[in-house]
Amino acid sequence: MVPQLTKYSTNDYDFPIRSIDPRKKDGKYCQKWAEGIYSKFLTGRTAWGVNACDDFNTLRLYSTGQQDVEQYKSFLMDSGSDTDSSTTGAWDSLPLTREARRSGWYNIIFENLSPCPKILSSIHGMFDKIDFNLYVDTIDNKSQQLAEDKAFLKLFESQNLDWQNLYKQKAGIPVDENTFFPKSIEEFNMYKAKGGYKLNVAIAMQKILRYSFDVSKWDSVVRKKVIDD
Repeated sequence: MVPQLTKYSTNDYDFPIRSIDPRKKDGKYCQKWAEGIYSKFLTGRTAWGVNACDDFNTLRLYSTGQQDVEQYKSFLMDSGSDTDSSTTGAWDSLPLTREARRSGWYNIIFENLSPCPKILSSIHGMFDKIDFNLYVDTIDNKSQQLAEDKAFLKLFESQNLDWQNLYKQKAGIPVDENTFFPKSIEEFNMYKAKGGYKLNVAIAMQKILRYSFDVSKWDSVVRKKVIDD
């Protein structure tokens, strides 16, 4: 259930100023951004707001064949008159009510026989075959250049690995045996294509996002609901 705001004031949830020292963009700065976005959502100033949730729930009921059947009853039995059906004797005396009794409309089993669940199941079958994975990389020119330098430095080190290890041993420097060094240009290109030489900031962001997807139960819960919608 989405909470409703009463006596809401937009001044209390203004977005923070962007043009500040990046070192001052701490937790409170991020919190103000979240509050500003959420306040716009609750007051209907986003692409879709809190008022659209009821419409979404109605469409979800249709997709599972669980929509309200009262609308079909009123379609068949409503006289279109303003007469209150709760009035004593008024309902039984209506011409449409007498016709409904005579034709057996009240014996109809108002149960949804919808094709939507089967269609939804078929769509799930198609999407379940698709596997997704999350990758993060830098796209600005400066970061790409740093990544290129990092990759070619590793290539240079791999071509002179024996010489490096010999002098590390002489200097008493431990040799890191867990570091991958390509033995050919083909191995270098394959490892580079897999993102093996990404910058640390991209690696850290990728770990954070994968953790966020994991704790949000993306694979087991959220992904299914997204496909449903």
